[in-house]
Amino acid sequence: MKSISILQHEQLEDAACHPATRAWCKLTKHEVVPERVEVIQEAARGTNDQPSVYRLTGIGPDGTNVIAKRCNSAAACIEWSTYQNVLSQLPVSVVGYYGLIADVDQQFCWLLLEDAGEDPYLLEDEEHRILAGGWLGAMNVSAQQLPAAARLPDRGPNFYLERLLASRETIRIILQGSSFSPRDAAVLNGVISQCDALEKRWDGIERFCNRMPQTLVHGDLLAQNARVRRRPAGNSLMILDWEAAGWGVPAADLVQFVGKSLTPDLRTYYSVVCSSWPSFGLTHLQTLTEVGRLFRLINSLDWANWGYRAVGVDWFNEKLNWCERELANWLRTTEVPDK
Repeated sequence: MKSISILQHEQLEDAACHPATRAWCKLTKHEVVPERVEVIQEAARGTNDQPSVYRLTGIGPDGTNVIAKRCNSAAACIEWSTYQNVLSQLPVSVVGYYGLIADVDQQFCWLLLEDAGEDPYLLEDEEHRILAGGWLGAMNVSAQQLPAAARLPDRGPNFYLERLLASRETIRIILQGSSFSPRDAAVLNGVISQCDALEKRWDGIERFCNRMPQTLVHGDLLAQNARVRRRPAGNSLMILDWEAAGWGVPAADLVQFVGKSLTPDLRTYYSVVCSSWPSFGLTHLQTLTEVGRLFRLINSLDWANWGYRAVGVDWFNEKLNWCERELANWLRTTEVPDK
């Protein structure tokens, strides 16, 4: 049996050689070794669109932990620009951004960030939802004054229309190239028909969105992308994973109780934005959340299509069944006023 000291030496040696550690050393120009490298998330082998995330313990300023995130270069550039040029200028709580380093494989980069901690954001906690409403309102209002925010990728209705049409085409290709039970095939055809119906209604959705405030949007505001930092002076919200960020209407970030969406408290949000957006009323806010629900469903279609080959057919069928039910409900219950 190996002695504890030998095991500890081997663990430190492994941590020193880890690509995440090497990225931090390259950024700081200092050879240091973390106490350990913790895996938070690892991308499936052979996939380029899912990040790998690691915690380097005790390696940061004053012995703090560092988060090292390896992701494809296009996504990394969006996140880098958001942290460097936008979030750092806003009067909201944000995680510290240390830098961006190219990976040995030029398709990828490493983002080095402050560790936001492990205290989760709880959807069932009213205090957390109020915290999110105030944070999001302050972010949306203040980001409107930053030209750098407006230069981020488009996240308006045209972005979601393109995703909708691409998802419909992918589902058609999957349906034609694979064998499905009659029941599952009916679900796929149903989703295709729902996409057709949404395309016909899109002009009205676009006209409504064009009358709404345009600002910084996160685009993937889920509970797992948030942490609550507890301090004696009060709790603060830390929002992570900005690779889907852009400029558009804040609809997708406001959506209520769709999957694990952050579901910010709308009364708190409105109390923050109403003085800056005098023509933005409560009815506009309610409609915006419904448009956001649609945008999140379109994201879910895109995610389900990705999972067809990456995860499996059974998982794909389960997700498409859920999407079909939710889209049917949206089409049946939602009217978007375009005037």
